Amino acid sequence: MPMYAVFERWVEHVFRTWASGFGGSIRSGHTRQTNVPIQWLRPGYRSLTGLVPDLVVHHGTRIYVIDAKYKGHFQELDETRWTALADELRQEHRHDVHQVLAYAALFEAPEVISVLVYPMHHATWQRLAAQRRTVARALLSAGGRPVMLAVLGLPMVLPNDIGIASLVGTLDELRAS
Repeated sequence: MPMYAVFERWVEHVFRTWASGFGGSIRSGHTRQTNVPIQWLRPGYRSLTGLVPDLVVHHGTRIYVIDAKYKGHFQELDETRWTALADELRQEHRHDVHQVLAYAALFEAPEVISVLVYPMHHATWQRLAAQRRTVARALLSAGGRPVMLAVLGLPMVLPNDIGIASLVGTLDELRAS
């Protein structure tokens, strides 16, 4: 299994654990539960047949759209200033943001939270978690409804003395208004 798929399954496990704590229901892209077909008006011009967010969590009036990216952006954004990053990396991150915001447009709900999840080293995650900085959030207003954008870092490896509960606990910032 490629590493990006391993990371996506890890993110799914973490979010399933998180959602079960407050009664959220979750659908997964790798099982095709989140597939939204694109119906092209001219079939010969189709470039994609559908959009498939990695995860969608429903809870009450909120929908969380999660896209896991096996890239070092969050790690690098923490360790370097945004302006010092190479143009290519900034463009790639913008593409990720545009993708998860396009996913947000697929769902009708009063509140949509679009979440990009990137891997990070455990030591970096632990330092940021102690400072409550594992989640960066921004608010956009589109079409009369707010869309929250979140960028989140998750470690891929947990030491034996750190359980998944501490990792899942850092996701609660996504539920804050």
